[in-house]
Amino acid sequence: MPILSLPTVPASASLEFVWHRAVYSEQRLLRNKLTADLAPPFTAHVARCREEIIAQLGHWGAEIGAQAGADEADDALDDTTTEVVAEVRHADRNATGARLKRYVGNDTASGIVHLGLTSQLKVVENWPKSLASEPEATLQSLGAILAKDITTGVAADAERVTVAGDRATHRARNIASLIDDLNALRASTLGRLVTRGTRNKKPADWARRFFYQARTRAAAKGVATDAPKL
Repeated sequence: MPILSLPTVPASASLEFVWHRAVYSEQRLLRNKLTADLAPPFTAHVARCREEIIAQLGHWGAEIGAQAGADEADDALDDTTTEVVAEVRHADRNATGARLKRYVGNDTASGIVHLGLTSQLKVVENWPKSLASEPEATLQSLGAILAKDITTGVAADAERVTVAGDRATHRARNIASLIDDLNALRASTLGRLVTRGTRNKKPADWARRFFYQARTRAAAKGVATDAPKL
C-alpha cells in the first residue's frame, strides 16, 4: 500500500475551519466500529477549539469595545475642537484672524475634525496650554474641557493598540499551537488507520475517508462542503 499523507491545516486557518476538521474526524471515527477507539483525542481537540473560539470572541469583543470608546472620544474631541474654533473666531471678529491662524494654521475646523483620532490628537495637543493663557474666560474654560477630552482620547487610542496586540498574541500562542497539534494528531491517526486498513483488507483509500475532503459532487447537490464561516 502506498504511503498516504494529508494536506495540513494551514497556520492561517480560521478557528471555525479547525473546529470543523476536528469534529468531522471525531464523528467519522466514532461511527465505525473498527476506529471508535481512535476518536477520544479528536473529542479533546474539539473541546479545545470551543475554548479558543470563546476566547477569540472575547478578543473581538474587546476590539469592538475599544473602537466604540475611540469613536466616543473622537466625537467629544470633535465637538470641543469645533467650539474652540468658533469661539476664537467670534472673539476675533473685528481682528485680522491671526489668533485663529495660530491654532488651525492653514486648515479649518472641519478639516481638523475630519482627521482620525490619532492625527487629531497631535494637532490639538498643545491647544489647552495656549487657551489657558487667553484673556477670554470662555476660551480658558474650553481649554480645560479640551484637556480632558485629549486625556480621554489618548487613553482610548492606546486601548485600541493594546487589545489588537492581545488578539495577535492569542493567535500566535494559542491558535497556532492548536493547529500544530491537530496536524500532528491527523498524521498519527492516519498512520494507525493505514495499519488497520491493511490488516482488515480495506480499500486503499479507506484511511483517508476519516478526514474531511471537499466533494464536488456534494456541492452540486447543495450540500455544505466546508466549515461554516462567521
